Amino acid sequence: MTAPTVAVRGKYLYNPDGSRFFMKGIAFPAPLRSHDYNETGWIATLKQIKVDLGAEINTIRLYRMDPSVNYTGFFNYATSIGVYILVPLTSVSGAGILNRTSEVPKCYSRE
Repeated sequence: MTAPTVAVRGKYLYNPDGSRFFMKGIAFPAPLRSHDYNETGWIATLKQIKVDLGAEINTIRLYRMDPSVNYTGFFNYATSIGVYILVPLTSVSGAGILNRTSEVPKCYSRE
């Protein structure tokens, strides 16, 4: 099984067949430090949750990532079992993609 491409239309997500896509997921444990990332361990944990225990999840949320670490093996495994990954815009160290000290972009409503 491979995770199919999910499309965004308006404020909703859709499967390739046109049906609404609903995230069913969990927060994934994050390493305390970037050097604690263990690809084999992360894959084994995800396999245990999704495959061995049969959890009906299709999404996991990562809270801490280090942009200097290569997560390709883990991402590829998640995709192979039909699991999407939500990645943070901030990082373990440094500003990451989103600088928390910057003003909020004007395109985001305050409502």
